[in-house]
Amino acid sequence: MTIVDSIIKALQHLAAISLPPGQGPGPVGRNPPQGYLWEKNGITYTFASISEMEHWLDDLLDYLPDKPTDRFVFAPAELVMCHTDLAPQNILRLGDGQLALLDWGSAGFYPPVFEIYAFRTCVDREPIFTQILSRFPQEEYYKEQIQLLANIEYILMKYGDTINL
Repeated sequence: MTIVDSIIKALQHLAAISLPPGQGPGPVGRNPPQGYLWEKNGITYTFASISEMEHWLDDLLDYLPDKPTDRFVFAPAELVMCHTDLAPQNILRLGDGQLALLDWGSAGFYPPVFEIYAFRTCVDREPIFTQILSRFPQEEYYKEQIQLLANIEYILMKYGDTINL
């Protein structure tokens, strides 16, 4: 099994983890999201539902000078466990060939496009992620959502703690 196959298998395993009762989008235990998308220190907001997260993200898009007409639309059944920080230093191959995933600080239950977006942010630095991305859906829906997530990351990096939603 190649490293790409092993990573895909690990991601499929994560996506099969059942959503805990009462869990909204974000880290287990309803803590505020942290990581690549949420500004370097994370945000202080927690989400009770997908629609609440969609509205919060859509409100952030208003910070752009040219506001996109597309908005976030995630299906309610789309929350899956995502690692969202699978950089090479966070993947350890064990002696028996299995993988151990490290650094779970950014993990949580998110729509699958969040994991895809995380890989896209690594492609330029780590070519292996191009191979991984080729195994994910390439539908127009994902392309639109990925662009919106890129806008969110830009807004949070630019304005950070000055945003008050």
